[in-house]
Amino acid sequence: MEPRNNDKVHIAGAPSLFLSFSSADVGSLLDRASIETYQLDESAIKNRLACRSHCKHSATTGHGPSSGTLAECKGVEPDPQYQELIRSSYLALQSRQGRYQTHADAVRMVNATADNSRYSVDLDWPRSAPPDSYRVEVYACKNRSVVARTTAQLRVAEVGFPEQMATLSGGHPTAYGLIAVLAAILAGFTIDALTVRLRRRSWGKPRPKIRGHADFPEPTNPGEAQADHEPEREPAHHI
Repeated sequence: MEPRNNDKVHIAGAPSLFLSFSSADVGSLLDRASIETYQLDESAIKNRLACRSHCKHSATTGHGPSSGTLAECKGVEPDPQYQELIRSSYLALQSRQGRYQTHADAVRMVNATADNSRYSVDLDWPRSAPPDSYRVEVYACKNRSVVARTTAQLRVAEVGFPEQMATLSGGHPTAYGLIAVLAAILAGFTIDALTVRLRRRSWGKPRPKIRGHADFPEPTNPGEAQADHEPEREPAHHI
């Protein structure tokens, strides 16, 4: 039986979105133990990330190439070398999609005093992050340790036309499909009309005159031109 690529890897213990903003490099603000405890960088997330492989293999029930059937393995833990590869690949994928980001020197302290510290941060929300409720954690660091911590919920929702289309696709899939088909047809006709219009404009432009080159000099007046182009006649004979 030919081998098949039916393996699936399930990742657990990793956040779906990790955006880290700090006033300096996290390694200079906290010791390694605190970073690992609160999972404040990608290395700490990688160390706690768990992966299990759910594969399908052939179970022989008879003889011949077509006698095998697919049986599923329930949660096989990969070998250590493959675990390292899976973890590194997962973090690289999340970074390429913009879901894992680390920004040092991104937090600005505003009117900071001994009793009251205010800060501000500007961020661009990743397009790949779906609308959901996210947890925001804020840490106050001193002497390379966490001295205060607070959490809040950040709800991200679609508004306007995207929200209407998402609601329509979930509640009325038939109407959503019809609108999508009509929008595609309208876009096709619009592109075709623009193409025809641009072609007509290009055809309506005057073409440049091309002057050919002859092997003999041009005549100076029309009389000479007529004489040069008259056909030769045979002499007349009178008897």
